[in-house]
Amino acid sequence: MFFTYAPSKREISAFLNSLIQKTRTLPFSWLVLLGFTAFGWSCDNSRSTTSTTLQGTVIAGPIQDAQVKAYRIFDGSIDVIPISGASATVDSNGRFSMSLGGHRGPFAVIVEGGWYRDEATSSIIQLNSAGVGNSPQNLRALHPGGTGVLSITVSPITELATSLIPLSSISALTISRMNTEISEMLGGGLFHPVNTQPVDITDSANVGASQNRREYGLMLATLSQIAVDEAERTQAPFTLGDLLSMLQTDASDGVLSNETRFELSAALSGFIDSDANQSGLDSNNTTLQRVLENGDANSTQPIADAGVDQTVLPNETVQLDGSDS
Repeated sequence: MFFTYAPSKREISAFLNSLIQKTRTLPFSWLVLLGFTAFGWSCDNSRSTTSTTLQGTVIAGPIQDAQVKAYRIFDGSIDVIPISGASATVDSNGRFSMSLGGHRGPFAVIVEGGWYRDEATSSIIQLNSAGVGNSPQNLRALHPGGTGVLSITVSPITELATSLIPLSSISALTISRMNTEISEMLGGGLFHPVNTQPVDITDSANVGASQNRREYGLMLATLSQIAVDEAERTQAPFTLGDLLSMLQTDASDGVLSNETRFELSAALSGFIDSDANQSGLDSNNTTLQRVLENGDANSTQPIADAGVDQTVLPNETVQLDGSDS
């Protein structure tokens, strides 16, 4: 038989008075420490009793044999120590899954090592800490955080978004804003750099994927193609890391220059017309082409110049050379 003891109100009052008397004898520094500790416990919103799972894809082409780690954002910067247990190795399709434990605040995902097959050249590209080859030093992505099951894409485009947030200014708000800006800047809102999972558009098995996933894949292939085009034009090595540095400088004001848009559009056209493109998208049905040429997914490009302005009367047609008929 078990008995439950319930203290009386008088006993509880006596215990609390005793505790107060004891704390009066503690050194002042101890009381300050206890106060700040309690304050920290009450104000730490980055942790939750609910476990968070992160599922993601690392792609430039699909990256293999890479290690992926998640880091919390501390004081506006990426922490130097990974979240406990937040580490995984990608599979042959560049996918991974890891636990973030009770962390629910903003975080960064950093890819270390690995390799991928370049979409434009089909050559094997190694990712490494020295930044050698057709890649930046590391690929990173920032996520504003949450609980439950979260998803993330890590790509050269998320690396660009990460590099554009000033040091010590990383927060859930700045992460969301920058990811949205990059989505509009490079894709006209067609895809989200972190939330959309792109596909390998050199694999015909992905032709049935949603268009926004294929358009994202086309943009990644465009970055590979423009690196190849620049190397041929300058007769000097030009890596994907070099291209991302160029885009970072250009996009620092929130707008891509017309020159950069033209280069990206030309590279996209070159890739679309190549045998490597197995996406099922061409110049007639990809919205990305219009975005790069006009900066707007909903804009239409004139098919020809109709010449000087003219007034068209009912039942009258105008020829594209400017003459009426």
